[in-house]
Amino acid sequence: AYAAECWIRLGDLPRALGLLDRGERAANAANHLYSQMVLAIQRGRVLRELGRLDKAIALLEATASLCREKKFIGQTMGALTSLGETYALVGRPLDGVPLAKEAIRLQEEANAFAGRASMVAALAGLYLDAGQLDLAEATARDALEFALRRRERAHEGETRRVMAIVAQNRGDLDGARGHLEAGRAIGEALGLRPLLGHCHLALGALYFRMARGDQARAELARAIELFRSMGMAFWLSRAEAALSDN
Repeated sequence: AYAAECWIRLGDLPRALGLLDRGERAANAANHLYSQMVLAIQRGRVLRELGRLDKAIALLEATASLCREKKFIGQTMGALTSLGETYALVGRPLDGVPLAKEAIRLQEEANAFAGRASMVAALAGLYLDAGQLDLAEATARDALEFALRRRERAHEGETRRVMAIVAQNRGDLDGARGHLEAGRAIGEALGLRPLLGHCHLALGALYFRMARGDQARAELARAIELFRSMGMAFWLSRAEAALSDN
């Protein structure tokens, strides 16, 4: 499951699914519930990235419920965070906010802060999607502080994308570009293709706002190329719509 998580971040979803299939066969043969939950969370993430949002939500809701019941604290945090992020993609960010906050509270109670920046960044993204810019900005700053302190570069990249969109909504276009260029540099250095796709998509929207149409179209074309190569249908459609609308 954890190897699959790495491939998800790198954008090789078929390889991630292959690993999850292997893991599930082993976990099912051993009737090992904890392992089944770990694998289910990562499968939910793959389904989300592939744009199969209804299936992702159904799986993550069931997984979060069972993890809560069995008191699998670490996996409850993962399931809640992933479920909240997926709710946002179907227009339900306010349903995701309490889930992300619960995950962060559980982490604080357990005094275990691995991946903290990613969880806080997820909450910031939910606030952003809900139009709560002040909360999104403050939460994203907390996430960035965690990421920089622990040198979690992938999480830093995710957080900078959120901060960029907040800055753009505030009218700070140069600040937005700085965050996105930093996020893109992290994606390029670490081979994080989904992060790269998101940064190119956001840069495309930003450059259109800055009246730099040629640069905007180039960024969106790159986002389309990346999302198509990874099979990320939901984000591919968004990038194609952004290009056709301009």
